[in-house]
Amino acid sequence: MKSRMTLGIAMVRVGLGLAILPKAWVEERFGFEPDGGNGVLELLLTAIPIMIGVVLLAAALVGRGGSAVRHPTQDTIDAPNGAGMSTRITKADG
Repeated sequence: MKSRMTLGIAMVRVGLGLAILPKAWVEERFGFEPDGGNGVLELLLTAIPIMIGVVLLAAALVGRGGSAVRHPTQDTIDAPNGAGMSTRITKADG
């Protein structure tokens, strides 16, 4: 969980770091225009790490909140009640 959050923050930082570069930084750095000079490659190189980072951060936060959910034990079962819902039944001792 902590590693997801750390990696998510790192990915967002990489994306934001690339976002502050000039629009044509790939063309200037490598000397050719892989996207024809329209900036799509730079946009993808910025957006993809940010999106991956956001997904990882969301997964870390959901995982953190999900640990408080009570899971059924062997002593309980969920039985359908006919109304599209289920009712938790505790097995009787003995």
